Amino acid sequence: MSERLKIARLLLECGALRVSFKNPFTWSSGLVSPVYCDSRRLISIPRARKRIVDGMMKILTDFSGRFDTVAGIALGGIPWACFLADRYGLPVVLVRSSIKAYGTKKKVEGILKSQAQVCLVEDLISTGSSALRAIDALKQEQEGVNLAGCVAIVSWGFEEVERKFEQKGTPLRVLTGVDDILRQAREIGQIDQEEYGKILAFFEDPDAWYGDFFKKSK
Repeated sequence: MSERLKIARLLLECGALRVSFKNPFTWSSGLVSPVYCDSRRLISIPRARKRIVDGMMKILTDFSGRFDTVAGIALGGIPWACFLADRYGLPVVLVRSSIKAYGTKKKVEGILKSQAQVCLVEDLISTGSSALRAIDALKQEQEGVNLAGCVAIVSWGFEEVERKFEQKGTPLRVLTGVDDILRQAREIGQIDQEEYGKILAFFEDPDAWYGDFFKKSK
């Protein structure tokens, strides 16, 4: 079994995959989906937490020596950025989704030095909008900041997302993806063949899926 499939199985074993066709989930990107990945469950499970951080360090091997700061995206990426920074012995900064309306009114918290080489950490990549905004925020915070790359646990695999990261000059690395998760979920009986097909239909055309759902719910 590949490492991607092993991570997918870990997510399933930890109860991270939620499926609901009657009451679909709204992602942070605004998409309405029959599936949701609750990766926050993993931070409460020591063996899963260790496995995820080990996996991140492994796929970041080609970035070794190219970053001196780790940045976590609020909220899901923050614990993983802290775990990862602790392993590397590096500074960590936190990127808010919006500028704080009180106190110092900062979007980037912590000490970000000019010319910093940053590894950005997220838990899940859907449309990539949160991570792409975080890249801009980091570059605006200090002069000469460069993004060595972005690492995440899961990507939902939308084709245009990787292209957007490339346009930002920020390579994207993920531990596992939707194909791996659904394959494992079907294999262990967490979803059946019909559900598998319906979920694939969503990923092929999210807007059309939601339109069909809305019509059926009337």
